[in-house]
Amino acid sequence: MPISLKNSLRSIRPTALVVFLFSVSHSLIGQSDDLIYTRSFTQKLLHFNIDFFQPIERWLHITPTTEDAYMNYDAVFHDEAELEVRVKFIDVKKAASYHPHIELTRLMADIATNDQNEDILIHQMNREWVNETYNADWGVFVDFAPKLSYSQYPKGRVLCLYKEDRALIHYIILYGDEELDPYFEMPLNFVSDSSVNKNR
Repeated sequence: MPISLKNSLRSIRPTALVVFLFSVSHSLIGQSDDLIYTRSFTQKLLHFNIDFFQPIERWLHITPTTEDAYMNYDAVFHDEAELEVRVKFIDVKKAASYHPHIELTRLMADIATNDQNEDILIHQMNREWVNETYNADWGVFVDFAPKLSYSQYPKGRVLCLYKEDRALIHYIILYGDEELDPYFEMPLNFVSDSSVNKNR
Protein backbone atom coordinates (compact mmCIF):
# COMPACT_ATOMS: atom_id res chain seq x y z
CA MET A 1 0.00 0.00 0.00
CA PRO A 2 1.54 3.34 -0.98
CA ILE A 3 2.12 5.80 1.83
CA SER A 4 2.47 9.52 1.14
CA LEU A 5 4.46 11.54 3.66
CA LYS A 6 4.07 15.30 4.04
CA ASN A 7 6.12 17.61 6.22
CA SER A 8 3.35 20.07 7.00
CA LEU A 9 -0.26 19.82 7.98
CA ARG A 10 -2.39 20.16 4.87
CA SER A 11 -5.59 21.70 6.14
CA ILE A 12 -4.73 23.76 9.22
CA ARG A 13 -3.94 27.45 9.00
CA PRO A 14 -2.52 28.76 12.30
CA THR A 15 -4.41 32.08 12.13
CA ALA A 16 -7.71 30.40 11.35
CA LEU A 17 -7.14 27.87 14.12
CA VAL A 18 -6.50 30.58 16.70
CA VAL A 19 -9.75 32.32 15.75
CA PHE A 20 -11.56 29.00 15.90
CA LEU A 21 -10.21 28.16 19.34
CA PHE A 22 -11.66 31.35 20.76
CA SER A 23 -15.06 30.26 19.43
CA VAL A 24 -14.96 26.82 21.05
CA SER A 25 -17.78 26.80 23.55
CA HIS A 26 -16.12 24.97 26.44
CA SER A 27 -13.98 22.02 27.44
CA LEU A 28 -14.78 19.20 29.77
CA ILE A 29 -12.24 20.00 32.45
CA GLY A 30 -13.55 22.93 34.47
CA GLN A 31 -16.95 22.71 32.74
CA SER A 32 -18.01 19.22 33.74
CA ASP A 33 -21.50 20.40 34.75
CA ASP A 34 -22.24 21.34 31.13
CA LEU A 35 -21.09 18.13 29.44
CA ILE A 36 -22.02 14.62 30.43
CA TYR A 37 -19.72 11.71 29.59
CA THR A 38 -19.15 8.35 31.18
CA ARG A 39 -17.40 8.33 34.54
CA SER A 40 -14.52 6.24 33.18
CA PHE A 41 -13.93 8.61 30.26
CA THR A 42 -14.00 11.63 32.55
CA GLN A 43 -11.53 9.93 34.89
CA LYS A 44 -9.18 9.24 31.97
CA LEU A 45 -9.27 12.89 30.91
CA LEU A 46 -8.42 13.98 34.43
CA HIS A 47 -5.77 11.29 34.87
CA PHE A 48 -3.90 12.24 31.69
CA ASN A 49 -4.67 15.98 32.02
CA ILE A 50 -6.46 16.27 28.67
CA ASP A 51 -8.91 18.96 27.60
CA PHE A 52 -11.75 17.56 25.47
CA PHE A 53 -13.72 20.16 23.48
CA GLN A 54 -17.35 20.02 22.44
CA PRO A 55 -18.09 21.43 18.95
CA ILE A 56 -20.57 24.27 18.61
CA GLU A 57 -21.89 23.29 15.17
CA ARG A 58 -22.86 19.73 16.07
CA TRP A 59 -23.42 17.53 19.10
CA LEU A 60 -21.39 14.37 19.63
CA HIS A 61 -23.48 11.80 21.48
CA ILE A 62 -21.53 9.28 23.53
CA THR A 63 -22.63 5.68 22.96
CA PRO A 64 -22.42 2.62 25.22
CA THR A 65 -20.47 0.62 22.63
CA THR A 66 -16.77 0.99 23.38
CA GLU A 67 -15.27 -2.19 21.97
CA ASP A 68 -14.93 -3.85 18.57
CA ALA A 69 -12.83 -6.64 17.11
CA TYR A 70 -9.80 -4.35 16.97
CA MET A 71 -9.60 -2.57 20.31
CA ASN A 72 -11.34 -1.39 23.46
CA TYR A 73 -12.00 2.37 23.28
CA ASP A 74 -12.25 4.90 26.07
CA ALA A 75 -15.20 6.54 24.32
CA VAL A 76 -17.24 6.30 21.11
CA PHE A 77 -19.29 9.23 19.82
CA HIS A 78 -21.90 9.59 17.05
CA ASP A 79 -23.42 12.56 15.31
CA GLU A 80 -26.65 11.09 13.94
CA ALA A 81 -25.68 9.17 10.79
CA GLU A 82 -23.04 11.66 9.65
CA LEU A 83 -19.93 10.44 11.43
CA GLU A 84 -18.45 8.48 14.29
CA VAL A 85 -15.53 9.21 16.60
CA ARG A 86 -13.59 6.56 18.52
CA VAL A 87 -11.12 7.67 21.19
CA LYS A 88 -8.34 5.62 22.74
CA PHE A 89 -5.83 6.73 25.39
CA ILE A 90 -2.67 4.68 25.94
CA ASP A 91 -0.81 5.21 29.20
CA VAL A 92 2.91 5.79 28.63
CA LYS A 93 3.79 7.12 32.09
CA LYS A 94 5.53 3.92 33.16
CA ALA A 95 7.28 3.20 29.85
CA ALA A 96 11.07 3.50 29.93
CA SER A 97 10.97 4.40 26.23
CA TYR A 98 8.10 4.73 23.81
CA HIS A 99 7.85 5.01 20.03
CA PRO A 100 4.46 6.45 19.00
CA HIS A 101 5.10 6.01 15.28
CA ILE A 102 5.38 2.24 15.80
CA GLU A 103 2.04 2.19 17.65
CA LEU A 104 0.51 4.23 14.83
CA THR A 105 1.83 1.77 12.23
CA ARG A 106 0.19 -1.09 14.13
CA LEU A 107 -3.08 0.81 14.32
CA MET A 108 -3.18 1.54 10.59
CA ALA A 109 -2.34 -2.09 9.77
CA ASP A 110 -5.43 -3.07 11.76
CA ILE A 111 -8.01 -0.54 10.58
CA ALA A 112 -6.97 0.69 7.09
CA THR A 113 -8.07 -1.17 3.97
CA ASN A 114 -5.62 -3.43 2.18
CA ASP A 115 -6.89 -2.20 -1.19
CA GLN A 116 -3.82 -1.21 -3.20
CA ASN A 117 -5.81 1.56 -4.90
CA GLU A 118 -6.30 3.42 -1.62
CA ASP A 119 -3.55 5.59 -0.16
CA ILE A 120 -2.68 6.29 3.44
CA LEU A 121 -1.77 9.97 3.70
CA ILE A 122 0.32 10.91 6.72
CA HIS A 123 0.48 14.61 7.55
CA GLN A 124 3.42 15.03 9.91
CA MET A 125 3.35 18.05 12.21
CA ASN A 126 6.62 19.70 13.12
CA ARG A 127 7.54 19.62 16.80
CA GLU A 128 7.14 23.36 17.39
CA TRP A 129 3.66 23.40 15.85
CA VAL A 130 2.40 20.34 17.72
CA ASN A 131 3.79 21.71 20.99
CA GLU A 132 2.20 25.14 20.57
CA THR A 133 -1.15 23.81 19.33
CA TYR A 134 -1.68 20.62 21.30
CA ASN A 135 0.97 20.89 24.05
CA ALA A 136 2.23 17.53 22.76
CA ASP A 137 5.68 16.23 21.82
CA TRP A 138 4.67 14.50 18.60
CA GLY A 139 1.63 14.43 16.36
CA VAL A 140 0.25 13.41 12.97
CA PHE A 141 -2.97 13.38 11.02
CA VAL A 142 -3.58 10.25 8.94
CA ASP A 143 -6.21 10.08 6.17
CA PHE A 144 -7.22 6.57 5.12
CA ALA A 145 -9.98 4.32 3.84
CA PRO A 146 -11.21 1.98 6.62
CA LYS A 147 -11.57 -1.76 6.26
CA LEU A 148 -15.20 -2.73 5.77
CA SER A 149 -14.89 -4.92 8.84
CA TYR A 150 -13.90 -1.82 10.83
CA SER A 151 -16.42 0.71 9.57
CA GLN A 152 -19.08 1.20 6.90
CA TYR A 153 -18.01 4.83 6.50
CA PRO A 154 -15.87 5.31 3.36
CA LYS A 155 -13.34 7.72 4.93
CA GLY A 156 -11.29 7.86 8.08
CA ARG A 157 -8.92 10.27 9.76
CA VAL A 158 -6.74 9.67 12.80
CA LEU A 159 -5.37 12.44 14.96
CA CYS A 160 -2.51 10.86 16.87
CA LEU A 161 -0.88 12.85 19.68
CA TYR A 162 1.88 11.82 22.05
CA LYS A 163 3.18 13.49 25.20
CA GLU A 164 6.07 11.98 27.10
CA ASP A 165 5.20 10.72 30.59
CA ARG A 166 1.47 11.14 29.92
CA ALA A 167 -0.30 9.38 27.07
CA LEU A 168 -0.65 8.51 23.41
CA ILE A 169 -4.01 9.58 21.98
CA HIS A 170 -5.76 7.96 19.03
CA TYR A 171 -8.70 10.14 17.96
CA ILE A 172 -10.32 8.26 15.07
CA ILE A 173 -12.92 10.00 12.89
CA LEU A 174 -15.05 7.90 10.51
CA TYR A 175 -17.18 9.83 8.05
CA GLY A 176 -18.76 10.08 4.60
CA ASP A 177 -18.04 12.32 1.63
CA GLU A 178 -18.60 15.65 3.36
CA GLU A 179 -15.74 17.91 4.45
CA LEU A 180 -14.86 17.70 8.13
CA ASP A 181 -15.62 20.69 10.35
CA PRO A 182 -12.67 22.86 11.50
CA TYR A 183 -13.46 21.55 14.99
CA PHE A 184 -11.87 18.22 14.12
CA GLU A 185 -8.50 19.92 13.61
CA MET A 186 -8.29 20.35 17.38
CA PRO A 187 -10.92 18.35 19.27
CA LEU A 188 -8.67 17.91 22.30
CA ASN A 189 -5.24 18.73 23.65
CA PHE A 190 -2.98 18.14 26.60
CA VAL A 191 -3.28 20.58 29.48
CA SER A 192 -0.14 22.71 29.71
CA ASP A 193 2.60 21.57 32.07
CA SER A 194 2.40 24.82 34.05
CA SER A 195 -1.34 24.32 34.67
CA VAL A 196 -0.81 20.72 35.73
CA ASN A 197 1.95 21.67 38.20
CA LYS A 198 -0.18 24.52 39.58
CA ASN A 199 -3.03 22.11 40.39
CA ARG A 200 -0.84 19.63 42.21
